[in-house]
Amino acid sequence: MQLIAFERWYGGITASAGYGVRGRYRQQAGEGRAISLAIDARIFASDYGEDFGGTQAAAYLSYEMVLAPDLSASLGGFVRREWLAEDSYSGLEAGPYGGLSHYLGDDLVAGVSASVSRLSYDAPLLFLSPDARRDWRFSGTASLATRRPLLLGIYPSLAYSYNRNSSSIGFYRAERHRLRLGLLRSF
Repeated sequence: MQLIAFERWYGGITASAGYGVRGRYRQQAGEGRAISLAIDARIFASDYGEDFGGTQAAAYLSYEMVLAPDLSASLGGFVRREWLAEDSYSGLEAGPYGGLSHYLGDDLVAGVSASVSRLSYDAPLLFLSPDARRDWRFSGTASLATRRPLLLGIYPSLAYSYNRNSSSIGFYRAERHRLRLGLLRSF
């Protein structure tokens, strides 16, 4: 179990800030296999206005398996619900996800993951459409990370991710490509 507090900024404005609780349970399901359940609940506010504040709850169920000494996989599904002050921004999202992780010798680990989800909002944004918004979301990531620190305890990583939002409202259709260089150091 964890208690969490968070604040996210975008363009100098607090997009969301709040607190919540997170829990995870993992059960062995045979040799090299496990089932995990994670639950997350949050209460938050936004400087974008009262319409964007509210509560969120999510659950993630995954099945993890070792396929070979240097290869593992996970498959799962999730459901997330947001109850915001404005029904047009409140909705339910659910979908499957999966990933592979492969050790490349003693020094590197590579991974790929993908997910697809359906997001349905509770009410329409009348100035954009008479119908409530419905989105399909697709994402994929490929990553490479060191398994040992390179310098001063720092673990570098490189990840490329692709996200696509296919929305029933043209304004919300989007594609994003992101390349991220990460530096991790534990204290």
